[in-house]
Amino acid sequence: MLEDGSVFTVDYVELTYSPDPYEYHKLYAEQGLAEWGDVIAQKPSMFNGNVLLEAGLHRDGNTLRGVSHSIPFSSFIHWIKNDGQEGYHLFAMGLMISGDGFPILERMADHTFNAGKVYGPAGSLDEDDIVNGRVDLHANIIREISEETGLEIETKSLSGPFDIFVFDRKIVAVKRIVFTQKSDVLCQTINDFIQSDKDAELSEVFAIREPGRYEHKMALHMPKILNWFFDLSA
Repeated sequence: MLEDGSVFTVDYVELTYSPDPYEYHKLYAEQGLAEWGDVIAQKPSMFNGNVLLEAGLHRDGNTLRGVSHSIPFSSFIHWIKNDGQEGYHLFAMGLMISGDGFPILERMADHTFNAGKVYGPAGSLDEDDIVNGRVDLHANIIREISEETGLEIETKSLSGPFDIFVFDRKIVAVKRIVFTQKSDVLCQTINDFIQSDKDAELSEVFAIREPGRYEHKMALHMPKILNWFFDLSA
């Protein structure tokens, strides 16, 4: 089991997809569906699609390995509410860094599941990220940034290692992406895109210019990641 609170760097994250039903879903599918009704009542636009939950995550030298199973979002929400009794939820985050060295974070729109929360571009892995039996984290990052910000990035921009942050059974695989535009220009470009899209997933983006000055609405994993980034940049 990965140690809670640990931070380490790997060159690769290799997740093999298994079509076998995940044990957690088999045990709690009915409870998850019953609770899903409350979710829909509050957020009618939510869709009960499938997301990936990981089993057997372990560090193998310079690689993080595991097996991904597909489960309905309703079962995933049940997993979250019950503090992830088994398995892991791994998601990739493209930490956007402006040309003048500041992380760019986003605030989720009111109609989304994480309404008002602040974090870097990220989304749960799903079946669209499976390529030849493996989960493609780079494709996930590219898709999330494109959908949320309107920015098109290339795979070569994602060179370099993954920085892994372990929060109990929630694992964040961070890929730093450095842009040439300064923070004011980059934020303005993205915010213009957001304003032009009536169904935008975000309400705004903004730069974090100094450590420790974080909003209370920030997702729980972000302060640690930001502190790590600023320590690295010092």
